[in-house]
Amino acid sequence: MTETTKLTLTDKLEKLLNGYENDSNTPDFILAEYLTDCLNAWNAAIRNRAAWYGRMDEPGRGSVPFPEPEPRERDLYKDGPVFLKSDLHT
Repeated sequence: MTETTKLTLTDKLEKLLNGYENDSNTPDFILAEYLTDCLNAWNAAIRNRAAWYGRMDEPGRGSVPFPEPEPRERDLYKDGPVFLKSDLHT
């Protein structure tokens, strides 16, 4: 990787974790992906909460209206989980 290559959050976490031992003996890249996935899940939960209440809290602005999200393909199926190709790691 060259110095001009921009590191992703996952890359940075992997580099940080590389300096520490962990009791689970889990490779750094797996822990980094897990932590990134946790952050993405948290961000999705916050967006869902904002859509539910119709508002979003923004630092310095307080509560602002939250635009109605466009329905995603998975929202069209209420009977059970639906996985999109984008959800699968291929």
